[in-house]
Amino acid sequence: LNDRSNSDKILHYIETFLPESLVFREKYFDNASGCISWLCDQMQSAGLVEPAFKSNVLKREALSSTSFIKDIAVPHPLKPTTQQTSLALILNQAPMKWGDSSVRVVLLLGLSPNDHQKFQSIFDAFISVLSNEETVESLLAAEKYADIIKILRDNVVFAN
Repeated sequence: LNDRSNSDKILHYIETFLPESLVFREKYFDNASGCISWLCDQMQSAGLVEPAFKSNVLKREALSSTSFIKDIAVPHPLKPTTQQTSLALILNQAPMKWGDSSVRVVLLLGLSPNDHQKFQSIFDAFISVLSNEETVESLLAAEKYADIIKILRDNVVFAN
């Protein structure tokens, strides 16, 4: 029951932090910087991040690639800097260049210092879910936001 309760909390956070308006399909860029810049612009347009957020994420990416799982990149700033925690997600059928690798899923993290502790659970759950190739394929095939949330709901339990 405790695992189920934690799973339900994580799913609530995911739905809160990942609005449907920040889930994108088939958005391709020539490089990581272009993708990061575009995603940061989307978050800024939604009023979720300040203009400096983009430069912080690009600085972090310049230190080392945030593509550390097959097919997945998780760009983020070096430290929590946003007023409100938010996520943006790109799901692509075909891979796009990301440093020395290529990715099909990009999850941009914007983290508020106030959410740092609970977000660690969400981050760990996302990484675990995205480490499963079958789950990634299901996410890529999902046609609607509700389908993405259902896939996460069905798989996040295994991430705990």
